[in-house]
Amino acid sequence: MLLQQQQQPQPQQQSSATLQPLGVSPAEPAGAASPSDAAAAAAAGPSSSSGTTPRRLPDSPDDPDVVKVSSRSRVSSVAGKIAHDVRDGRLPRIMVAGNQSISAAAKAIVQARRYLRAEGQDIAFSPIFRSTDHSRSLLELALVLMPRERGTAADNLAALDNAGGHETRIANSSRHARAGSAVAHQLRSRGICVLCSVGQDALANAVMACAHAGCFLGDSGQQMVVQPVHVVLHRGGQDLHAIKLVATFL
Repeated sequence: MLLQQQQQPQPQQQSSATLQPLGVSPAEPAGAASPSDAAAAAAAGPSSSSGTTPRRLPDSPDDPDVVKVSSRSRVSSVAGKIAHDVRDGRLPRIMVAGNQSISAAAKAIVQARRYLRAEGQDIAFSPIFRSTDHSRSLLELALVLMPRERGTAADNLAALDNAGGHETRIANSSRHARAGSAVAHQLRSRGICVLCSVGQDALANAVMACAHAGCFLGDSGQQMVVQPVHVVLHRGGQDLHAIKLVATFL
């Protein structure tokens, strides 16, 4: 059933922290992926199971740890549910379908991270396709616990202009399969990739790109995790609210 409105916990102000090393070397800024899909896929490396994700989980609608997010779900209510479950020792599986749903879920995880980090916990998610048709915006966002220092490093990195040279900008019109191969290539070579998105459709494309990257990285033996961070960008004399996805290996 769809998530109903729930009282949210009150966020607390985060304390500033020194940027922690993420074990990657500096590199030149990365722009949006522009080569052909075939060339980008080759650069990303082979994917497992001929393009189908090896990590797909069965859809269990009766599972109490499943949270379904729709286009009508309130971000604050979803965030409160996530934080409540994590405090109780559960890691909910977030089911999304469509750009509005994906965007709302990603923003809810940003908000839930604020609540949990104030209590000494942090989370990330792994996006998993729920269909063999990877052009469909049908995903599971599987939550994982993260060390708080990793989250501090991710947040501070995302706050940097161009994320220290590890950033890929995702637009409303970006092709998420092509962007995903570029993300996988960066993760293989640098161990980290930051996707910057402004707006609902761009954010959904960024999450979808990470799901594609997870497929390309299926043979790596490592689990890719994503931590979403809210930032304010100063461009053209305007302040733009953006979500950056910091993708690393667990």
